[in-house]
This record gives sequence, C-alpha cells and structure tokens, in this order.
Amino acid sequence: VADVEPRDVPDEDPLESAEPSDAAAPAVSGEHRLPSLLSALTTREPGPTTPISDDLPSLADAAAPSPASGIAMVGVGSDGEESDPADPDIARFDTPSGGMPRMDPDEEHQRLLAVLQPEPVHRDPDPVVNGLADMIVRSTPITGMAAVRSISAEVPVATTPPAGVPPVTSVEAELNRLAYVPDAVAEADPGPVDLPQIAVNDSAAAAAPAPAAAPPPAPALNLSNNEIYAARASASAATQRRVAYTDFAPVPVPARRRRKRHVFRRLVTFVILLGLIAGGLFAVKKYVLDVRWDKEVKPVADAVSEARGLSFDKAVHVDALPAAEYSAALATAGLGLDPDGMTAEQTAAEWRSLGLLSGALDLEAVGMAAMPFAPAFYDPATGRISIMDGLPAELHTFALQRALAMALLDQEYGWGARLEGVPGSVRIGTFALYDADAVATVLSMTDAATLETLVSQLYGLYADYTIPASPAPYGSVISARLGVAAWPLFRGLDEVTRSSLLLDAAPVDVQLLDLRRLLDGSAAGAAANSQGALFWYHVLAGRVNDDLAWRAALTWRGDAVSLLDGGGSPCVAAMFQAGAGSDVAQAAFEQWAALAPAESATTVTASANELGVSLTINACDPGVAVPTSDGAPLPGLGGAPLQSEVMRLLIEQDPTLDLATAACAAATVGPVSMADERGVVDPVGGWAAPAAHGLPDPVATGCLAPPADPAPAA
Repeated sequence: VADVEPRDVPDEDPLESAEPSDAAAPAVSGEHRLPSLLSALTTREPGPTTPISDDLPSLADAAAPSPASGIAMVGVGSDGEESDPADPDIARFDTPSGGMPRMDPDEEHQRLLAVLQPEPVHRDPDPVVNGLADMIVRSTPITGMAAVRSISAEVPVATTPPAGVPPVTSVEAELNRLAYVPDAVAEADPGPVDLPQIAVNDSAAAAAPAPAAAPPPAPALNLSNNEIYAARASASAATQRRVAYTDFAPVPVPARRRRKRHVFRRLVTFVILLGLIAGGLFAVKKYVLDVRWDKEVKPVADAVSEARGLSFDKAVHVDALPAAEYSAALATAGLGLDPDGMTAEQTAAEWRSLGLLSGALDLEAVGMAAMPFAPAFYDPATGRISIMDGLPAELHTFALQRALAMALLDQEYGWGARLEGVPGSVRIGTFALYDADAVATVLSMTDAATLETLVSQLYGLYADYTIPASPAPYGSVISARLGVAAWPLFRGLDEVTRSSLLLDAAPVDVQLLDLRRLLDGSAAGAAANSQGALFWYHVLAGRVNDDLAWRAALTWRGDAVSLLDGGGSPCVAAMFQAGAGSDVAQAAFEQWAALAPAESATTVTASANELGVSLTINACDPGVAVPTSDGAPLPGLGGAPLQSEVMRLLIEQDPTLDLATAACAAATVGPVSMADERGVVDPVGGWAAPAAHGLPDPVATGCLAPPADPAPAA
C-alpha cells in the first residue's frame, strides 16, 4: 500500500486555495507503509464539528482547519510499483481542497456507517493478511480524515519482534485480527463479540522522518469502543485450517493378531460335536429305524405279541441265510463260541477227552443236525433273527414265530444280557427257561391241522438236505431243543406265576431238567467253569445206559471242568459233585471210565464229603482218529420232556394239585429210553411216551399226603 505524506499548507480559506482536480499529484516515494498514512491522519487538528459519538470526532471537524488544497491519490500496483495515472483501470481518489464539506450529523453518521459497515462479504477461511490490509487502506479516503481518538488504555506489547522483521502497528494488528474473526458461531446466538483491547505500537511511525514543522503529536491511534466497531456476525464461522502430522502421515493399520491355537477348546468342541452326532444317530436308530418292521415280519410279530400279551419295544430284523451258512451260525450261537471264550479247537479237544465228540468238530454238521428243530433262531448278542432260506411257508411262519417270541421275551425281561460272562450251566439253564416259554406260546397259536402240516414238512427237510446224525449230539441239542425240556410247565400257567418264574431268572440247567428244583425256589450256585448236569448226562450216555446216565446226572450238585494244554495232547481235569443217590453217580462214572479208549487215559476217583460223593475225572484227548463213544442215538434231553409232560397231565387230571406236587410225582416216571425222545412238534396223533409210562399217583409216590379217613358214623 502506498504511503501518502501530508504537506504543510499556509492558513487560507479552503475554498480559495482549492486547486483544480487535475493538478499534479505529489511525488510518492517508492516504499510506502501504513504508519506514514496514520501519521498524516494524526497531523490534522480537530475542528468544531460535533462528533457523531463521544469516542470518535466527526470528519467535518477533523478536516475543517486543514489548509491543504487537496491531495491526489497515487495508485500502486500489487507488485509495489507506481501505476500510470492515465491508466483507466487504476482507481483514484481526490479530496477537495479545504477538507470535507460540512454536512448534517445524521447524514454524516449514515455515510460513516456505510464506509465502516459495508455489505457482508464471505471471507476466505484462510485469507492473505497483507493483501487484505492493502485493500482496506486503498479503499479508504485519506485526505481530510480526522484523527481518531480513543479512550482505551494502551496495552504493552507482550513480546519483542525479532531483528529484521518490520514491526506491526496497532492498526495492522487490528486488521489482522478482524480478518480472522468468525462470521458466526454455530452454537451461539448472533451478537457482538467481546474483543480484547488493541495493543498500540507506533514504533514504525516514530522511525519515519518527521516533517520540518510538525504540529503537536496527536493521541495514539486506537479504535473506538463504540458498538459500531464491534465484529460483525456472519453466516458461517471462518475456521483456520491447521496442519498436523496426522494430515499427511500414513494411516496406521493395526497388525492382524495371530489367532491362538486353543487345542483344549477344539478338543472339547470336537467331543461335544461327536456327542451330538452320536445322540442324533441313536435317536434316529431308536425312534425311526428300530420301530420300522419289515412288511413280511410285521404281521407275524403282531400275532406273537397278541398271543403272549406283551409288546415289542423295537423292531427285530430278520436275516435269511443259505442252509450251510445258517447251520454254522446256529451251532456257533448255540455253543456260545466267542472270541473271548474257548475256541472251536479247544472245545473239540475237551469234548474228545470226555467222549462227547469223535473226530473233528464240524460246526456246520452240528448245526445241520439241529436245523430241523430250529429253522430260525434269535441271537441275543446281536438282537437279530436268522432264518434258513427256502423253508416251506408253514414251517417258515412257525420258526419265525418262535424266534420272535424269544426276542419279545428278551425285550421284556432282558434275559440276553444275563448270558454274558456266566458259566455254561447258567447259560444253558437261562436259555432253556425262556425258550420253553416261547415254544409254549407258539404251540398255543398253532391248530391241529397246521401241526400235521409242520410234521410232514419237518420230515421233508431230512430228505431235502440229507441230514446225517450229529457228530456231537450234545452240541446239536443245546443249539435247538432246550425249550422242549420244560415247555409243558408254561402251558396254561397263569400270568402272575409265569412272570414270577421269568423275572430276573438265571437258573442252572438242572433246574429245567428237574422241575422240582425250579419250583421249590431254592437257588443253585455254579462255579465259573461249570458245565452243568446236561453236559455230564451226554458224557455218561455216550458209553453207558441212557437211564443210568440220566439218574446219575440228576444227582448233580456242582461241577468244574478245566482244559490242561500241556506239551503233548490236551487233557481235562474235572470234578463232579454228587448229592443224594451218589452211589448211582459213582457207579455210572466208573463204568464210563472203563469203556473209554486207552489213548484217553481216563481215570475216576471218588471221595465222600458232606454233600455226598465228589468224583474227580482225568482224561486226555485221544485225537481225531480214535472213536470216543459208541455213537448210538440217545434221548437228547434225557427224561426232562417226559417228566414235564407228565406233570402237566397230572394237573390237567386234578386241577387241585399244585405245581410242586405234580413235579414231585412226575419225577418218579421211568426208566428213560430212546422211545421217550421228543421234538418241538409232536407227531400226528400225539406223543405216545406219557401214555406208555402211565401217570403216577401223587399219594402213592409220597408227594401228596393221603386224604384223612372219614370219621366213623356215630
């Protein structure tokens, strides 16, 4: 901004001394500063004109005593050089000689407000301060402007500007401050802004060369405290952009944390997941698959359930097998062979030592001999039924009914679980008890005409499959015919007594062979390696008379059988405890040992004890080439079927007899022979053995007390 210095003018009338407007302009120095302008303004003496306010004198009074004829304004370009006066683009200002004419105070006030309060201008939020100051000075009339008085106190400068930096005057400071005053505050109501007092620093003006004859110095230039000089409220607040390091620094990207490997948490999750999967599979099996019957089996199962008065908990799957495969499976399940027990070779060595087997153990041949008595069987270890393929319709239905009845009893009483880990005598006795119930149920469902058809179909099996005699009769019997020993016991038995016999029952086999022991309620114990009375009956019957073998077997009070596998052939060390009638047992065993082959080195030693006689048996395996028995047929279950049928007939003849009395009387029937053999289905015309023996008298046998003699008539 160009500085304009005032000139000394002689005191004369302003109107007369006025020069033309086109007079030559005074020379202007190359460097102009705002302090020189302020100095020129302060050289004017105030006149009598009444100020518009108490703080600011009027322009007319300030310009009246000025003797100057007028001062021409010289334009200066933006680069600091003087501009050409003839240039029409340069704005010029000329003040008349003698100062500003006097005007009305109100008009003067309005003009001053128009100058000091122009129309609002939207300011640049980051203005160039020096350019703004130049623009304000250039647009303000200079000549004749009265000095501005201020009543505000002078504020000392807080800091001293560094060397080489031009000082900032109070006006420049005020202009700079006003340039940064926001137009409005977003949250506050529009109104006056409280500003601090302006610090005055006229060092630059004092440093400028003073005129030759300077009037008395005027008061320091300060802005008035009048409200017209208050900061204007604008529409938007001017904000200064601050530069910070974060404006150009790269945004930090947090490093991705490496996930920890929670091994235990994953293991627990995996276990829970497996549990959920297993639970889902179990639910599907139990509530979907287990209740889904085969369409051909469902009607048969419903008939068995209705006849027995029990309900199936789940469906039972049936597997149809070829004859050879079925026979081997039947013998394996019947003998109780499993990986945790004795193998087939060990079983064969034991049986050859005692005369139960001659030659090798052929499971298929043993099962084939048992197949006509059990064309289908239920395996409690798997919960499935196996049936031989190609059976006639009636025989297929009858065999399936018997197997389903065993499965129904297993679901009701859980007898299959009680076979695990028990000695052979208990396994055979438990199976015989529930098989007797199943046979009784199936026979009650079969009419006489169907029974005759079944008999002919059973005989047809022998012709169709050329069934030979069993190489091990004991193995064939325990695989298919155990229920025949006691099924008459359940024929016509009331449900309460029936349930009491079956609930949690685990009898030994002798209790099913001699029903007196089952009905008296006495518990019979067995050693871990006990084989039972039926086992020893077949051992003795292979070499001695059937009736003698039977009567000796019924003296059973316990046994133990061990296989000793030494350096040579395997040998058996066994003990048989005989109770009442031990002399019969001792005679039978001595005779049996005498008939044994020399290769077996069989010996029997008897010793009396408090229970009767304990017989110790030692025998070795003679090998597969040596016959161990005479091979004659024998009644597979001894006299048990005959005695149970006689007991039923006695109760049928005299309903007042109880089961125990009838069983006691039936035990006296004898002697037992091959004519007393019985199958699952009796021949046409009925089984003739009971009639051949006749029914015993309970009183004559001492099982029932004789009736009291009638009192003599008075």
